[in-house]
Amino acid sequence: MDKSRKYLARVQSRLSSEGIKVKTEAIESNGPSHAITDYAQKNGVDLIVIATHGYTGMKKMMLGSIALKVLHESNVPVLLIRPDACRV
Repeated sequence: MDKSRKYLARVQSRLSSEGIKVKTEAIESNGPSHAITDYAQKNGVDLIVIATHGYTGMKKMMLGSIALKVLHESNVPVLLIRPDACRV
């Protein structure tokens, strides 16, 4: 959990320096997509931004996709982004 909090602190710092208001939260869960959508609904979140690896075809079917599950479960708008490391 410390690793995720350190990562989120770095992201928050970078975005805050750009003038973007950011709140981060680290939650442990066996069902990450439900934890994300439940948190968003209970805390009045305006937008969920989530990174996706952009898997397609069989790989996506076999591995599943937390981002895709969040997109389908959420009552709040979801912005899916592909990190630079995953871009072609």
